[in-house]
Amino acid sequence: MSTVNPHGPPPEGTSPLPVFISASTTATLVGDATLRIYYTKEDLSTADVDKDTLRIFRWDETELRWEPLQTTHGSDERGDYVEVKVTGFSDFAPMGSSGNPVGGYVGPVDKLSVIAPCLALAALVAAAALTILTASRTRRQ
Repeated sequence: MSTVNPHGPPPEGTSPLPVFISASTTATLVGDATLRIYYTKEDLSTADVDKDTLRIFRWDETELRWEPLQTTHGSDERGDYVEVKVTGFSDFAPMGSSGNPVGGYVGPVDKLSVIAPCLALAALVAAAALTILTASRTRRQ
């Protein structure tokens, strides 16, 4: 286990927790193995990661990138953890995103403030069309 990323950068929008695991064996793995990684609130805070976005990633030696794995969240007497079923060993790292949008403000939408400019524009177009039609009829008479 290490706190230093041994490979390329994490996928865009994700941050790794300070845990990297290099798992290997000389034995033949028969079936699935469970890899469980425990983390603390401090780990999440340090990496600015939202707990609900946390997943375990596996380093793909062929593609040379981190690939997300189907991850299960849980907790027991030792603490909170994420775990995956694996059929082979590699380098693994828990990563996630902040869950917060980058910049701006996210809040409730006032529907009237969204539709009011459209209604005002439609009324202006209708008034202009009525003025043109009225002027056209007046010239014909």
